[in-house]
Amino acid sequence: FPSHDTDGLAAGKGVFVFGDHFKTDNEARLIVQGLLENHVRILLEEKLEGEEFSCITLSWEGVMTHFPLVKDFKRLEDGDNGPNTGGMGTISFAGGSMPFLEASNLEHCRSINETVIIETNYRGFLYGSFIKTRDDRLKIIEYNVRLGDSEAVNILDLLESSLQDHLEDPRKNPLVINTNENTFFRY
Repeated sequence: FPSHDTDGLAAGKGVFVFGDHFKTDNEARLIVQGLLENHVRILLEEKLEGEEFSCITLSWEGVMTHFPLVKDFKRLEDGDNGPNTGGMGTISFAGGSMPFLEASNLEHCRSINETVIIETNYRGFLYGSFIKTRDDRLKIIEYNVRLGDSEAVNILDLLESSLQDHLEDPRKNPLVINTNENTFFRY
C-alpha cells in the first residue's frame, strides 16, 4: 500500500510490500496506523508474484496495431530486486512475445487490449500491463495511455515505417514492425 499521494495511487513508488518492507501482520498494522494518523489515504492490493510485461496497441482511425511485448525492469538492484523505481531498463524479444508465455497468452492479451479500445472508442497508444503469475494465470495490473514510459524506446526502435505517415493515413500507410529483432534499453 502506498505511503503518499492523495488518491492512494503511487505507481509502484513509495509502496510497502509484504516480505520486502514488512514481514508480520503487526508490522502492517503499525504502518497503516501511521499513515491514517497522518491522514494519508491508502490502497490495499493483492501481492502478485510472477513475470510482468507490457502489451502495447496503437489504435488510430479504426486501425489497431499491436507491438511486440516489452518487459520493464523496475527494481533498483541486480536480479530485479530491491525497491521499485521508475524503471531500470526494458527488453523485447524476437517473435514479439516473451520466453515465459505461450502463443495463446500473447493473443489473449492483445484481445483484451482490443476489447478495451473498442468498448471505449479509444484512440492512441494503450499500454496493457499484465503479469503471468507463478500459478500460470494472466492478470491485468493496470492500463496507461501515454507513450512516455521506457517501453516506448523499444517499440519505436522496431518501426521500419513512418509513425507520422501512419497517423496521417493509417489505411494507406500501415506500420511495419520488425519482429525479428531483440531490443534492450538500459539507463
